[in-house]
Amino acid sequence: MNQPIAAILPADKPRRLPWWRRWRGRLLWLVGTTAILLIGAWLFVSSAFFFRGIIIPALEKKLHARITAEQIDWSPLNGITLRGLSIQTTGDKPVFQAAELRLRARAWELTDGAVIQQLHLAGPLLHIAVAPDGTSNLDPIIKALQKGEGGKSPDLSKLSVANGTLRYTREDTTCAIKDIDLTLDRLADDVSGKLKITANASHQDGANKLAGQLNLQADLT
Repeated sequence: MNQPIAAILPADKPRRLPWWRRWRGRLLWLVGTTAILLIGAWLFVSSAFFFRGIIIPALEKKLHARITAEQIDWSPLNGITLRGLSIQTTGDKPVFQAAELRLRARAWELTDGAVIQQLHLAGPLLHIAVAPDGTSNLDPIIKALQKGEGGKSPDLSKLSVANGTLRYTREDTTCAIKDIDLTLDRLADDVSGKLKITANASHQDGANKLAGQLNLQADLT
């Protein structure tokens, strides 16, 4: 027998790893891939691209209006800030504009009976234009926002308006309330809130003009 001993002995069979060691790599790969997909989905949903491409078109369809915003800061957890906001329905001028709209709320709470922590409007302009047939550019929005039977009213914790303007025009008649500063600490069913408004008002009907100031404080129940 001139063969080496190693050639005579049976070859060692490869040892089979325990099942938990075989699946550990696959499990780590699955967890890592899922985490990457979740992070990517969250970044997409939290992006201005998502809000501009998904949410704004849905709002436009609901309100029957065209909505544009120069800058969007959006988070499903913290709310939305829109700068250079414009909403246009009928006519050639927007029905609503604002230098800034800041809404603090969680996205899943903005359904029926929305819970809003803060709503702030900076430099808003609400322009109600009435046509000769009696319809206005605000009618489509009012119709869309009308609460159905059994619907819940929103719960708003803090409302503030800075340097706002309300304008109403119909043929030769123009009414305006300017320099509106408004604060309301709570607006909800069965809850009282403190309202404070200061503004300058004007009215023009042909050649007749009126002007005055408004200063109001009230408890809303």
